[in-house]
Amino acid sequence: MSLGKRLQDARKKMNITQEQLAEHLEVTRQSVSRWESNIVYPDMDNLVRLSTFLEVSLDYLLKDENHSNVKPVSRLLEGLIGKEVFLELDTAKDYEFFSSKRKVIVVEVSRDWIKLESIGKKEKNSIIKLIPVDSIKSIHIKEEV
Repeated sequence: MSLGKRLQDARKKMNITQEQLAEHLEVTRQSVSRWESNIVYPDMDNLVRLSTFLEVSLDYLLKDENHSNVKPVSRLLEGLIGKEVFLELDTAKDYEFFSSKRKVIVVEVSRDWIKLESIGKKEKNSIIKLIPVDSIKSIHIKEEV
């Protein structure tokens, strides 16, 4: 079953229209229609909002039964590329890399790892690290002001 079909099923189960869903998410009805038709996919922020509002998990929305070897989290992480994030890892190492005095930007993702760039305040000293996806406990996107 496709992402669009799962969205449509969850929406109908809640007995709401595309218009009502669009209004709640502050997007157009046409956006919801395109998502349900698999013409385009919602960005990560909207996926999280859809998951919460429709009371379904992100795994449910993103799981592709036809490609079971692809981790759903990989597609979700792709939406983080270029964004500043805060990470909580299983292990408490690399304090300097994840210091609050440094910006951590997602550069690239794959099925098993995430490539991050840590930039110091003066933007002169940049550090690149590969972090295994399964070592990440949580990711928080830094709010843009």
